Amino acid sequence: GAFARALYPVFPLLAAEHDGAKRREIVADLEEKLLLVILPVSLIVAGTAWAVAQLWIGADVAEIGTTMGVLTISYLYGSTLMTPYYHFLVVNGEAGRVALLHTLNVLANLLGIILTFQILGFYALVLGSGAAMLVSSAVAFRHQSKILHIRIVTHSGTIRAVTMLGGTGVIVVVMMAAFAPSGITLLVVPILVGLLSIAIY
Repeated sequence: GAFARALYPVFPLLAAEHDGAKRREIVADLEEKLLLVILPVSLIVAGTAWAVAQLWIGADVAEIGTTMGVLTISYLYGSTLMTPYYHFLVVNGEAGRVALLHTLNVLANLLGIILTFQILGFYALVLGSGAAMLVSSAVAFRHQSKILHIRIVTHSGTIRAVTMLGGTGVIVVVMMAAFAPSGITLLVVPILVGLLSIAIY
């Protein structure tokens, strides 16, 4: 997707830098900036997934909207946000650790589906996939924080901005989903989230 193409230059950027400390700084800076971009995008996805399903397909809206929302948001946080870290590992000759994280993703996915399929049915596939991406990214974040000393948020202003936008954004998304028709939701949610992002950032 667009995020993947935008992040193509990260690998050569890291490969060109031979100072390990500076490489870590680059990764931390990129992840922090990615978080600030991904947060409003994920809010828009959460707020419009059901509306898109309703207007585009018109049937099985709950299943399709939930699938779109959960998988897209999980991918943004579980894969896109981790791209600089994955590139960092490969540049440092630790591609095996990337393969290990992907293996963990697959195993967590299978385990989640097996444990919840009888209860959740179709949603076990959706939630299992989403949870698997988030589990592998949580392990990766712990490794980069505790071992590599790379923190995704290094500025207090970022924490404040993410908290404010996340809180107000969730309120907007829930209110629009509960009370607005699909067509209005599809139009208004991106505008409101965009305005909130500009105001808070």
